[in-house]
Amino acid sequence: MEPIPRTMTSKKLIRGAVAAAVTAGLSLTATTAWAADNRPGLDAVKQAAHTAVTNRVTALNKAITAVNGASNLGPDQAALISTMQHDISGLNDLDTTIQADTTLATAKADARKVFTDFRVFALVLPVTHMVVATDRIDNAVIPRLDDVVTKLQGLITKANASDQQATLDDMKTQIAAAQTATNGLSADLQAFTPAQYNADHSLLSGDRAKLRTARADLQKARQDAKSIAAALRTH
Repeated sequence: MEPIPRTMTSKKLIRGAVAAAVTAGLSLTATTAWAADNRPGLDAVKQAAHTAVTNRVTALNKAITAVNGASNLGPDQAALISTMQHDISGLNDLDTTIQADTTLATAKADARKVFTDFRVFALVLPVTHMVVATDRIDNAVIPRLDDVVTKLQGLITKANASDQQATLDDMKTQIAAAQTATNGLSADLQAFTPAQYNADHSLLSGDRAKLRTARADLQKARQDAKSIAAALRTH
């Protein structure tokens, strides 16, 4: 068997070395390119998630301050604050997790939880606002109007203004309707969960309608009171 010429061996070795170098270079280039593409993407997701968490924590803290300063909330005051503080803690923990994520896919999946697991702007804050409004109606507005009814009834009787009795009775009816509209509303609102909202974005629409109805009923009751007061001045 004839020996392989030295020149051929050298050429093969050179070609093999070049091919290996090219392959290694392509592999290194691909890895470097992936890292260059992935790192900014990962950093961007982390920053966006941190901003989203910060915005929500800031909004929740402002709401806690407002609820702390509100009156006529009864036990709902502590319940609302507890819920928001729990969400603040959960959001901060989630932010810590996201900032420690090492892959883009994991960071994206965790970042989505800022929205799906908390629903601060879509659910928690609207519920807080609606509960405060409901408690104000139940614990402040209606009792004041009931007092007005009692006083007006005494004035009607004293002035023998029986022609105003129907208007006063309508006022009572409007107040009762408002009470019916808000009955159990605060508890229903606070029972809603982010999972329920995720499944049904119209979750709050029915309770919003009840609150609007109650406000409209109370406005009618006030108008009745003004009408009676004006009529009694002429007696």
